[in-house]
Amino acid sequence: MRSTLRIAALATLSFGSSPVFGQSGSVTLTPADTDPKGAIDQLAKFVGQRVRIPLLTAVAPSDGSSFYGVINGLDRPFRGPGLAPNVTLPDGLCCAVRFQGNPELLQIDSSAVSGITVSAGAVLSEVTGVLDNQNGTYRITLDSTPGVSEAPSPVALRLPDPTEFTVSSLQPTGSVDTDAAIAHNRLHDPDVLTVASNAATLADALNALQQDAGYQAFGDQLLVRTARLSVSDVQSIGSFTLARISALQPATEASKLSVIVARFPQTDSSSGLDVQQARKTEAEALAKLVDDRQSRGERVIVTGDFEAYQFGDGFVDVVGTVRGVPSPAGQVLFDSPSLVQTPLINLVDRLPAGEQYSATAAGDAVAVDHILASASLSSAVTGFGFARGTADTPGDGVLSHRDQPMGYVSSLAVTNLSDATAQVAPSAVVTLSPGSTSLTISIVNFSRAAAKGPFHLYFPPQTGSYSIANALGLLNGLVLSLPSNKASLSPGESYSVTINSVNPGTTPLTIPVKVLSGTLP
Repeated sequence: MRSTLRIAALATLSFGSSPVFGQSGSVTLTPADTDPKGAIDQLAKFVGQRVRIPLLTAVAPSDGSSFYGVINGLDRPFRGPGLAPNVTLPDGLCCAVRFQGNPELLQIDSSAVSGITVSAGAVLSEVTGVLDNQNGTYRITLDSTPGVSEAPSPVALRLPDPTEFTVSSLQPTGSVDTDAAIAHNRLHDPDVLTVASNAATLADALNALQQDAGYQAFGDQLLVRTARLSVSDVQSIGSFTLARISALQPATEASKLSVIVARFPQTDSSSGLDVQQARKTEAEALAKLVDDRQSRGERVIVTGDFEAYQFGDGFVDVVGTVRGVPSPAGQVLFDSPSLVQTPLINLVDRLPAGEQYSATAAGDAVAVDHILASASLSSAVTGFGFARGTADTPGDGVLSHRDQPMGYVSSLAVTNLSDATAQVAPSAVVTLSPGSTSLTISIVNFSRAAAKGPFHLYFPPQTGSYSIANALGLLNGLVLSLPSNKASLSPGESYSVTINSVNPGTTPLTIPVKVLSGTLP
């Protein structure tokens, strides 16, 4: 029998008769009236009155005829751990912490005025209207059109370095062309991309946008740029997809990573208890899979659709369970044991606190999209961010209107190579003239410490093709190993090497060269 939850309507607060619209005068609200640490009902004394806010910052975009904001000067509110404030548990069910809400958050009803559509970050001036309370949320119904400044433009994700590969997850928008445009323009054609379904269709669309993208679908939820990554041992394990990937050509076992695609059902606080128990079971199954692969010496990346915060939601701690650091009993209703011997890291935690979100829900910023990685990959992860431009802009959903996470992984660190360019620097660039060219590159140890080899010159991929004699095709570029008799360089010591190149084009190619140290796989 399906269990259900009751959603309690918090008392609607009012004073006296119905609010009088158009009354003269208004109460000016200040940040002190909406103290984030204050009582949840601190605005009750103003209910039914016309209020004025000189400056208000939108913290969640327009969704239909309303949006959310805070009085200027207050930080953006984030969802915290625990049950939502309006969830009432069935009798006898215990125990979990409860999220107390963000009392500074105001819902703005713009249905009575025209032309108000805002993005998060926009600042509105002279916000006026009558204050009421609907199910625990304080709401201002606008009675005049405020001034609206444009929100700041989102900061784009950086392009990956040629020695990095990227991992991302994309929530479908309902249009394959739109999904492909997001992956191409915002995510810069990630090397590993997970989707909810129709991976092959999206791969075709991406390959049509970028002829050399080289996407191939593996199952219905995983796309990989096989022009840049080797893929092997693709398996469906329960509801998860696992693939072994390597950023090297040819791949070696030591350089491989295991990518696991997670896919959890979308839920909210009204979902039945059987659904919540199923989430717990699924999270534990994924945790066991992670632990099994790590026990084999594999380094693991987990991404996909978690539909869960980075902490417990009062029912289940999905992400904590998968990582191996579940919320203890008493914090969630359905707690799990620790099933991962070496816990995973959550790349979301690397962002500043104010950037740890991928969506908004009832005005709160939330992170429901994650990339988890083995702790042994910590030094190899060179970056993480969300591709902004969706969660903060007007849309048609709460948790379906999301920004995409992307992690950057260094191929060098994965293969135990180091970038020694800063210590042992060659010329910043070399120029390969059309035809055959012979030139000399000198490396010098500019530091005060000995530089340990063996050393290799790395030539990244370029728009124009070229070749270097005796170089190996590795790290998506060319790697030329220096003679083994140069195992180290003392401070100030230099070494010169002659390279022979062929540029088949008609214009010179300018190539930035790096010096790598370590043993090639």
